[in-house]
This record gives sequence, C-alpha cells and structure tokens, in this order.
Amino acid sequence: MSYIGTYYAIGYSWLGSLLNYFLIGWLNGELDHYYMSSWRVWVALVVVFSIAGNITLALIRYRSQQVSLLRELWTCFKWVALMFVFLGGISMHVCKAILCHMLSIDIGWGATSKEVEDTNFFQEISIIIAGFKYVFIFCLAVTALMICGVYAFPYLWRINELVAIFPLATVIFCHFFLPIALNPNLMKFTW
Repeated sequence: MSYIGTYYAIGYSWLGSLLNYFLIGWLNGELDHYYMSSWRVWVALVVVFSIAGNITLALIRYRSQQVSLLRELWTCFKWVALMFVFLGGISMHVCKAILCHMLSIDIGWGATSKEVEDTNFFQEISIIIAGFKYVFIFCLAVTALMICGVYAFPYLWRINELVAIFPLATVIFCHFFLPIALNPNLMKFTW
C-alpha cells in the first residue's frame, strides 16, 4: 500500500501545490494546525533526502570501500540537480497515468521507446513542444497567474508571500525544464 501511495502522492503534488498556493496565500494563519503547507513538506524533503540521505550514503560507501569521503560526497551530490528536476517534474505525468488507469483509458508510453532516432537539435525541439504542449501551456498559465497574484489582484487578494509562491514555482520550474534538461538528444547540439 505504501508503495502505490507514493505514486498517488507524486501525482497529487502538482494539484496540491496549486491548492496550497491559494490556501496559504489567502488564509495563512487561519488554517487548522493539522494542515501542513507545501513549504514545510518541501523543506523536510530537501533536508531528509537531498542532504541527510546523500551524506549518509557517502558515509556508508566510505566505510565499506577504499575510497575518499570527499569523492563519495561529490558522487552523491552531483546528481541532486537532475534528480530535483526529474522528481519535481513528473507529477502531472504520473497523475495522468493514474487517472487513465482508473478510467480504463489506453495510453502510450513514448518516453520508454527503445529505438534510437537520429535527430538534430531543431527537430528535437519541435518534438518536445508537440509532446509536452499541454504541460507548457499549464506552466505558462500558472506563471501568469502567479505574476497576476502579486501585481494585478485586488490589494487584499494579492498573494506575495514566499511560503505560498515558492512551492508552486518549484513545481512549474521542474515541469517546464523536465523535457529539456533530461533529453539526451538536446545535449548533442547537432544541426
């Protein structure tokens, strides 16, 4: 149960961050104390998994092998940025997969294709835009919403607190850069 629960939690995170943006932005301090904001969850996850987990893994490898501690720390921490983008950018896709499974809608997994296609940089950009157009539209719309929330909403309805903005901005950043940063065909820079 806990294993499948993590997929539901990942799939819910983009929607929960959007809901948290409004709840914390408009009702900060008035919510029940049982409600934990996305900011607290994010800080806890960064401290536990990205910092403490990597330090612990480096210490375990250092003690069990004949390698230097600094080298193992570098090995553990060099992938944090890519893992951050990957895990932060898959929630909409996991949510889509869970909903399609629940509703018996057949979906295809193009990202798991085993055939290597020889493309250049510009062809790959058009493939990414076509494949992720709804994600990009969502990212741009929510970015516009957050900008309006700071500057265009009526004064009493403005959302300009970091604890409300940062978690949603992180989700938007990761969803926008997931297909770009983790695409090996873009890293070739062939014309």
